Amino acid sequence: MVATKYEEIYPPDLKDLLSVSENKFSRDEVLAMEREMLTALDFNMTAPSSYRFLERYRKLSTTANDDQVFFFAQYIQEIALLDASLLKYKHSELAAAALILSAKHLKKVNPWTKEIERATDMNE
Repeated sequence: MVATKYEEIYPPDLKDLLSVSENKFSRDEVLAMEREMLTALDFNMTAPSSYRFLERYRKLSTTANDDQVFFFAQYIQEIALLDASLLKYKHSELAAAALILSAKHLKKVNPWTKEIERATDMNE
């Protein structure tokens, strides 16, 4: 129930979810569990993804405004999702690495400027 409300544009009705579960749970049980889950999570269910950081870096850099650089960096990020060894890095670091790698591969001006370094506290 929580996942459908979070992910779906038009989440299914509770009665539909109950029927899919063959009515093994009552309406009140599902709502009570939803409340318990949200309370346990302290209603904190989201975190910024590496894509959101890439979007931010794009606004800070003139090179990253180049669509070719940006879209290639997105592609690098998607490929990075397949490599479990990269899970040890922060999303902000993965976005920065994808952006820098993209620009270098495409032989564009380095997007990692002093302004971005100040804004992120990360250097190349």
